[in-house]
Amino acid sequence: MRLQPAAGHQSTRRSLIAALVLIALASLGCQRHAEKSASVAAQDSASQAAGTACRSGDAAQAARDFYSRVMADASSGLPSSESMVKLAPLMTSSMRAAVEKARVRQQAFIVAHPDEKPDFIEGSLFTSLFEGPSALESASAVANGDGAVVEVGFVHSETGSEAFRWKDQALLRCEQGRWRLDDVRYGGDWDFASKGQLKQALESE
Repeated sequence: MRLQPAAGHQSTRRSLIAALVLIALASLGCQRHAEKSASVAAQDSASQAAGTACRSGDAAQAARDFYSRVMADASSGLPSSESMVKLAPLMTSSMRAAVEKARVRQQAFIVAHPDEKPDFIEGSLFTSLFEGPSALESASAVANGDGAVVEVGFVHSETGSEAFRWKDQALLRCEQGRWRLDDVRYGGDWDFASKGQLKQALESE
């Protein structure tokens, strides 16, 4: 004859099972919370590391690197597509967008006015002097948060002529943990020098 378990025993067994289920759910919840907390902490750590990279990085050196690429390329006017492959990583997304906007406008002008010279077709785009620099002599930075102003000293020299010197300001911004060129403030005070700021000129209609 098969004995039926006592009612009290069944109740105790159900209570034990319910308690085990609650413990398992609580454990799963704690694990998910821990994983989420670890993920948030990792993101915060990455953000702090990116900021630290810019704060401790040398904005002046970033400006030197940019202008070294510009002088090595020796391009005139808007950078070509090939030049932009090299320069783009040293520019902010905003600066790249301004260059591309000017390029689209330039191409539309060429199509509409094939016999006229469009803007930004020649000359040094990133410095005050049309002929551009022969060398970079100095760079000193003042950083403030995620921005930095770098005063850059240039020299232009030709055989048989006296060297010509001037200073422009490279405006850098911390983007993705790296100092990048965001704009140029021209410093030339002679006739026909580029004036104002580069991005404003590129974006003007």
